[in-house]
Amino acid sequence: MQPSKNLEASMLQDLRKQRQTEINNINGLIVEIGEKVKIPTPFNKKIVDIVTTASQTNQLPEFEKSLKSLLQNV
Repeated sequence: MQPSKNLEASMLQDLRKQRQTEINNINGLIVEIGEKVKIPTPFNKKIVDIVTTASQTNQLPEFEKSLKSLLQNV
């Protein structure tokens, strides 16, 4: 783990650089398929919401706030 401790996820890099993320192609696709087959995907939906909001507001999500929001779906 030590060599990778400073790596940053590509989606976070996209948010930092105000570029379009792949959230809809990754988690959004899971939500879409879940809806078609009637399987709830609350965690993926929440992640899409968090990243979409961050992208639209140009504000990075706060870890603790996002975690709390995700845990409400448990």
